[in-house]
Amino acid sequence: MANIEDYLVWRGDVPFDIDPFNEVDNAIFSELVYSAFDDIVPGPGLKEKCQ
Repeated sequence: MANIEDYLVWRGDVPFDIDPFNEVDNAIFSELVYSAFDDIVPGPGLKEKCQ
């Protein structure tokens, strides 16, 4: 069964003006909204240097 990563690899870098925003794209963005980004993205006002 395919997952979000498989879809993103399959879709590649096709711009939305070539292949318009669709229900699957909407579902992916909706899923990202509820994802925990702890330890991935620094919190507001925190600036960490990338090493």
